[in-house]
Amino acid sequence: MHLISRWGNHTAQENNLKHIFSSCIQTSQCLLKITGGIEPAVSDLVNIVLPADERPKEPEVAIKPMSLQDFRCCTFLGRGAFGKVLLAEHLQTKKMFAVKAMQKAQLIKSNEVKRSLYQVASQEHHPFLVNLFATFQSKDHTCFVMEYAAGGDLWTNFMNASGKFPLPRARFYASCVVLGLEHLHQHKIIHRDLKLNNIVLDQEGFAKIADFGLSKQGIGFGDRTKSFCGTLEYMAPEIIKDKPYTRAVDWWSLGVLLYLMILGYVSLISHYVFCSLNLSLLNEERRLGASERGAEDVKQHLFFKGLNWIDLLARNVKPPFVPVIDGPEDTRNFEVSCKSEAPVLTPPEKPSLTDRQQEAFKNFDWMAERDD
Repeated sequence: MHLISRWGNHTAQENNLKHIFSSCIQTSQCLLKITGGIEPAVSDLVNIVLPADERPKEPEVAIKPMSLQDFRCCTFLGRGAFGKVLLAEHLQTKKMFAVKAMQKAQLIKSNEVKRSLYQVASQEHHPFLVNLFATFQSKDHTCFVMEYAAGGDLWTNFMNASGKFPLPRARFYASCVVLGLEHLHQHKIIHRDLKLNNIVLDQEGFAKIADFGLSKQGIGFGDRTKSFCGTLEYMAPEIIKDKPYTRAVDWWSLGVLLYLMILGYVSLISHYVFCSLNLSLLNEERRLGASERGAEDVKQHLFFKGLNWIDLLARNVKPPFVPVIDGPEDTRNFEVSCKSEAPVLTPPEKPSLTDRQQEAFKNFDWMAERDD
C-alpha cells in the first residue's frame, strides 16, 4: 500500500494505474474470501465481471460519411424544383433507397438548406411520413437518403384508377395523411405542399407524406407565416390573397386532396364554387383542424366514424389496395416518362461554389442512429 500512497496526485495516467491496481487488490481479496483463503486458479478468473465504470472502454470509431460511391444508382424516379430523385441500392446493406439530389447553387439561391427539418420530421420514424436515413454531399450536390416507397405516388395511382378512388380507398389514404400531419404539427412543422404527387404508397399499401421542400419549422398553434408557396390547385385562400397564415393551410389542402380522390380532377372547379359559398371553409379560424386541438377535431369528424386510429397508427389495419411489385427494382408504379431518363446527377449550369458558399454546407453530412 506504500507504493500507492507514494504516487500521490501526479498525472492522469498515473491516477488511472492507481485505480486499476486498487481494483485488482479488491478483486483478489474478494476471491480469497470466497475460496476460503485458497489462491484461485487462473481458469477461475474467467467469469469475473468488473463494474461498468471499471471496464476498459472500446476506442470510439469515427463513422465515415456516406457518398454517392456507396450506392448503385438504378433508376430515375422523378424530378422536383431543385433536383431529381434516384432509386439506389446501398452496396453494403443491399437495401433500396430513394436518393434525392439537389444542386447546391439552387439551394443557396433560395436559402433552402433544410436538413434539420427533415431530421425533426424523421426522428421518430413515423409510419406515415417518408423518413430520412442520411445526408451527404458532393462538390455540387446535396443528397438526401430517403425511405423508398415502391408503390409510387398517389397521382400515378389516381390516374391508373381512371381518375377516381372508391370511397373506402380515399378514406384510408386521407386517414394516413391525417396522422402524418398530426405528427408534423406536433413538431411545429407545416407542410404547405400537400397534393397527390407528394403522397406515396409503400409496398404494403400505406400512404406516406413525402417532399418537405416547402415545409417550414417553428409554426405551432397560433403562429403565422407569409411566404407565397405551394401548388395553386391545393393552395388555401389566405395564401392566394397573400395574407399571413397558420398551419390550417394544411387542412385546406387535405380537403382538396380528398375532394379530388372521391370526385375526380374535372370537378375541381365545382369545388372552388362550393368553397366560395361556404364561409366556414374560407374563414381559417372556423376551418376543421384549425383549433388548438388540431388533428383531434379532424379525427372525430363523421367521415372517419368507426376508424380505429390506434390500430391504424400501429399499421394493424389492412390497406384496401396493395401495389403490384415484382422485385426491389420494379418501378412500374411510377410515371412511364421517368423511366427514359438516365439515373445520374445533373451537372450544374454554373461553375462550382466558392469556399465561402460551401461553408453553408459545413455540417450537412449526417446519418441516423441505427435501431440495432
